[in-house]
Order: sequence, then structure tokens, then C-alpha cells
Amino acid sequence: MIKKFNQNTIEKINYYVYLLEDPRTNQIFYIWKGKGNRVFSHLKWAIKIDKETNKIKIIKDILKTGKIPRHKIIRYWLNENEAFEVESALIDFFGINNLSNIVSWHYSKERWITDITELKIKYESKKISIDVDLLLININKLYYFWISESELYEATRKSWKIDINKAKKYKYVLSAYKWIIREVYEVNQWEKLENRYWFKWEIANQIIRDKYLHTDVSEYYKEWSQNPIKYLNKKST
Repeated sequence: MIKKFNQNTIEKINYYVYLLEDPRTNQIFYIWKGKGNRVFSHLKWAIKIDKETNKIKIIKDILKTGKIPRHKIIRYWLNENEAFEVESALIDFFGINNLSNIVSWHYSKERWITDITELKIKYESKKISIDVDLLLININKLYYFWISESELYEATRKSWKIDINKAKKYKYVLSAYKWIIREVYEVNQWEKLENRYWFKWEIANQIIRDKYLHTDVSEYYKEWSQNPIKYLNKKST
């Protein structure tokens, strides 16, 4: 069993992307990037530590059969950025839910697998033009590209520390991800739970929805703005 590369190999291959394969099923269960002897580290960790992640459990189950995971290098002689790209593309292709990786892959928030509609929204959205007062909620940490209508609503409506007296003056709520409006709601009622507020909703009427859906609101957010709530007021004429 190969346990490590020598220094000559390490210097020749530089960064690489590797996979672990279950010899019992021929299924790939882990993909990551590495340098040096990183590819061999998981077997060592599984033997020495008690932490029971999904990856460690699979490795331990393989070892109990007298076998070891297959270690395969997918691409080598890469620089670090190239390794990130190969790693993220492969995890997208196989699907994070089909692997034992427990952390999101590199670039996953920026350039993960997507469809042509999302690319058009991201790069062709027009700047918002405001003619009614709007409450804008940024849900960056909760959004993903295949989010359902009900999941998007739940992510947007709860639970916010908000000036409720001010919020009640706004009829429409915009749900934003990456500074693009993903849905437009008409608020029927606000409810309080402890020190946070939730709203009840319906999808805004088609005229309002068509006007604001997929518009760009980046001008209202500083790059590292911590407050997800913004109040957008119609322009005076």
C-alpha cells in the first residue's frame, strides 16, 4: 500500500485534484484538491481520530472489510487556482449530496453549476427603477439556485430584527440574492416572535412583479454591508 509520495514526486506534480473511491461499490465518495501528501491524509485520520464524519465512517467501514479506499489523482501539475477550478467543477458534476464532503466547495457561491436562465439574470439584469416604496431583504446566506417558491418565501419572511413601525409603511417586500431581486411579495400582516418579526404574504400583482423581478439593486448595498434590510423610497417628482 502506497502511504506517501517522495519529495521528487511532490515537486513534480505540484497541486492536484484527487478522489477517494469505495472498492466495494466502485463509487466515488470524496473529491478535493491537495498538495504534497494530502491525498493520503484521510486514511490516517480515520485510523487515529474518533470524529465520526460521513467520510470517516465510509473509510472505517471499508477498512473493516480488509480493503482500503482507492486513491486516484484526477489532474496534477496545477497551480492553486487551477486546482480550485477542477475541484469545484467535479463536485458540481457529481453533486455535493452524492459525496461525503462536509464543507462547501471553493467558488460554490460564485460559479457553481447553473442554467442559462440564471446566467442571463446575473449578467443582463437592469438597474431597479423605484416608483413605489419598497422594503428590500437580502437573503444571501439562505438562497440557492434550485430553491422552491415556498422555501424562498420562508427564507425571506423570517425572522428579522426590524423597526416594525417603519416596516408597516411598506406594502411590498423584495427578496434579493447577490443584489438581484428573486421575488416580490405584498405584505398582509407582520407577526412578532420574541424580538423578531415575520411577515405574511402573497405574491405581488403581476404589474408590480414584472416591474421589479430580476432587477439589479447593487447600488443600494455597500460591498460588505452587514444589514440585510434596506428601505427603498420612490423618487420625488
